[in-house]
Amino acid sequence: MLDGATQVDQDKEGQLLRQVADGKEIPTALAVMNSDMKKLLVGYRSGQVAQLDIETGKIITRAKSKVDNVADDPHITDMCSHRTLPLAITSHADKNWRVFDVTQVG
Repeated sequence: MLDGATQVDQDKEGQLLRQVADGKEIPTALAVMNSDMKKLLVGYRSGQVAQLDIETGKIITRAKSKVDNVADDPHITDMCSHRTLPLAITSHADKNWRVFDVTQVG
């Protein structure tokens, strides 16, 4: 968790972890952040991307895909990170690519 994290941020983190544990939120892709090898990117079936600290397992940031059409399937099929910038590039089942700035808290 980032320094100065609020109770709301901690509640959202707990909510995501509970959804994963309950099987409601299923991880579909993983990638190590090339710009910081101590961080892991996790892509979920819902299109959400979370950045985790590998040492603590805590969620640092998270972002949700914006889907234009309800019929589109946002689940992440693959992902990678930029070599030097804090960017995650994801491919989705709806045949779209999306770029996330992982420094932005969602």
